[in-house]
Amino acid sequence: MFMYNEDVKSIAEFPFSRPKASEIQKEQSKQGNPVQESIKNEKENVVSLNSKTSPEETTKEPDHDLKSIVVKDDEQRHAEDKEDDEQKIEEKEEEQKIELPVVEEDDEDVELPPEDCDLFTGQWVFDNETHPLYKEDECEFLTEQVTCMRNGRKDSIYQNWRWQPRDCNLPKYKPRFLLEKLRNKRLMFVGDSLNRNQWESMICLVQSAVPHGRKSLNKSGSLSVFRIEDYNATVEFYWAPFLVQSNSDDPDMHSILNRIIMPESIKKHGKNWKDVDYLFFNTYIWWMNTFTMKVLRGSFDRGDTEYDDIERPEAYRRVLNTWSKWVDKNVNPNRTTVFFSSMSPLHIKSLDWNNPDGVKCALETTPILNQSVYLNVGTDRRLFVIASNITQNMKVPVHFINITSLSEYRKDAHTSVYTIRQGKMLTPEQQADPATYADSFAVSLLQAMKHSCSISHKSKSYQVLVVVSLILILQFKWFIYKGDFRQVARSIFLSRFRSLGILEEDDEEVKLPPKDCDLFTGNWVFDNITHPLYKEDECKFLSEQGTCIRNGRQDSLYQNWRWQPRDCSLPKFKARLLLEKLRGKRLMFVGDSLNRNQWESMVCLLQSAISAGKKSHKKSGSLVIYGIEEYNTTVEFYWAPFLVESNSDNPWSHSIKDRIIMPESIKNHGDDWKGVDFLIFNTYIWWMNTGYMKVLRGSFDADSIEYDEIERPIAYGRVLKTWAKWVEENVDSKFTSVYFMSMSPLHIKSLDWNNPDGIKCAKETLPVMNMSTPPNVGTDHKLFLIVANVTQSMKVPVYFLNITTLSEYRKDAHTSVYTTRQGQLITPEQQADPATYADCIHWCLPGLPDTWNELLYTYIISHS
Repeated sequence: MFMYNEDVKSIAEFPFSRPKASEIQKEQSKQGNPVQESIKNEKENVVSLNSKTSPEETTKEPDHDLKSIVVKDDEQRHAEDKEDDEQKIEEKEEEQKIELPVVEEDDEDVELPPEDCDLFTGQWVFDNETHPLYKEDECEFLTEQVTCMRNGRKDSIYQNWRWQPRDCNLPKYKPRFLLEKLRNKRLMFVGDSLNRNQWESMICLVQSAVPHGRKSLNKSGSLSVFRIEDYNATVEFYWAPFLVQSNSDDPDMHSILNRIIMPESIKKHGKNWKDVDYLFFNTYIWWMNTFTMKVLRGSFDRGDTEYDDIERPEAYRRVLNTWSKWVDKNVNPNRTTVFFSSMSPLHIKSLDWNNPDGVKCALETTPILNQSVYLNVGTDRRLFVIASNITQNMKVPVHFINITSLSEYRKDAHTSVYTIRQGKMLTPEQQADPATYADSFAVSLLQAMKHSCSISHKSKSYQVLVVVSLILILQFKWFIYKGDFRQVARSIFLSRFRSLGILEEDDEEVKLPPKDCDLFTGNWVFDNITHPLYKEDECKFLSEQGTCIRNGRQDSLYQNWRWQPRDCSLPKFKARLLLEKLRGKRLMFVGDSLNRNQWESMVCLLQSAISAGKKSHKKSGSLVIYGIEEYNTTVEFYWAPFLVESNSDNPWSHSIKDRIIMPESIKNHGDDWKGVDFLIFNTYIWWMNTGYMKVLRGSFDADSIEYDEIERPIAYGRVLKTWAKWVEENVDSKFTSVYFMSMSPLHIKSLDWNNPDGIKCAKETLPVMNMSTPPNVGTDHKLFLIVANVTQSMKVPVYFLNITTLSEYRKDAHTSVYTTRQGQLITPEQQADPATYADCIHWCLPGLPDTWNELLYTYIISHS
């Protein structure tokens, strides 16, 4: 069993991720109250963000500026009312001189979810549109412990995962909305370094809405205070890793091997928690270095050193009982809301998530995506049960925030080797030794909590912390509106937020995108809730060429990406709706093996809605027909790789090195296309084996074959003109809709997407994530322009579906070595040689061609 030993300095010693606007100042405590008495005569570090404030001005700041962190006795309050009124007048005058926050928020009300919604059961969905909620380099309060990108981490996908509860949604985060709820209040995180992780996250979430010079960070002993002047609010962290007294309570020096606790002693800490408005507790990771806990006999104050070793769960229960008694005795629920966070898990053994070649959490780049099964990463569930039971049975309501299960999936989000150790950045040599140095406790702050994958902190993804913060936000609002503390924990979130373009009710009408929306400009978003649209093993019509999972591919992430247009959304694919549009009609794909790829996809998309025994599949020459009896419709594929006649027109024997075409001869094919209601054409991949095309002189029936070699674009232009002429002469646009699919790209050179160690598309598991500029993967855009120009100038309307750019990002979706070659499955020996055998032309199914069909589906239901 792994034992935890925190081997990092406290936040008081952490260097900030970048210099502050002014120097750290020393300030003497001046307040005579429990918080201030505990730090009296100590040096206090004050970080001011007002670059115009001199050190002298900082030290002479009026006492009332610290009012929000002063614990006031009841008899003091009345005497201070007059002073408060005067202060408000002064603050109001000063506010008029302050520039407005940069962050702007819409006026839309935040809706709360149903009260019975379980916020903690759901899935992680990839969302690079709304997440991360802030950028690492925009939050100057982050410590170097968690700034993974600045510390050398290359991948940033861990920042883009959003927690999606199963039956409701989290609300859009609004910093100023939260700050209004915190106005004149104190929010305090109490506990260990994981709660400090969350405290830093909360600071970053709110600081963007605070004007420059109106926020400061004060550290004094165990207490760190982030102050927001315009709201007279504080977000605080109090170091108490066991909640009760221990020999690890020094926030600067607590790396103690033999940790000793006093389970029934909490008063020294507790006096600093009184009259805080929102208290957020945790304690867990510091319990994990031994099976038993050392319990002091006597008191630290008397110099006692003898202790008893007792079982961890028993010691934990004693501590939680002491804590609960303190809460019940000292917390007024009419003023203070109490939260308790469950265990932040570790990711130490890569075998826990079936990665025998892994080294702890190092090099993990995606969450555990199979979220249907229970995951065991070594969390001590006994402590979880104790905390859950005690919080549920207290007199004062305590909201138990169960972050454990959702965090256990986030093996990718720890700081790993991109962090500090004993106050210093890990060296390149240490980073190369993740077995020793990877921090699997802390979480990268743009991911969840902020710690690294090594044995000192747990760095979950930035999102885990964000989720907890959002939970707090919602609970704040519910508290304000309802005033019922028991309901706060259960009703924390917005009513449903529909994903753009995805309809939730089967009987609801399909919402079509605006006619002027560009469907082909957008982003790939990870969506393992709605995608894939079908399962590989549920579509028996799939050929072995595209059944990658069945053929040995281990990862399935490529199936879970959804295309999200920038300015609108694709409608939810409904097989029966499309079948109704096809009733009594013929849909035919005409072209090469990529169009056959798309045809197979369409068959799989439709077949689930067809009764058993009511569908058929037959082949006849160049034509393959999928028949749907109850709709009297067919979905067909016609083999014509060049559209015009060629020596490659035999659908079963066409692997010909010297391909020869007849650019002006199309009648033999075209006769089979007449009377079809939906024609979908393509031609591209068969043009790409040479820079020149062989154009036949005469006929294939001649005794001797003679040809001319002409440049590819010229030959392509001649073919497209022949095809366009056929369409205009033979298609009645009142009855037939014509579509042309643009080029399906290849991914042959891994340098095209900055992977010098790659071998073609082999072992690629993610799309190109920088979607601001499509990668140059060698697509012949001269042919693209020819198609675009020809289709736009035709008399018969032709819908040009530009699948090229969106497909260029999908280096991960090819069949690679999990396919067939010359009709035979690739052998294990051939799979081991991807440089020779990887197919980076065709696509796995389910996969990318399903998106092509979603676009085609959108056009068909929009225009028919």
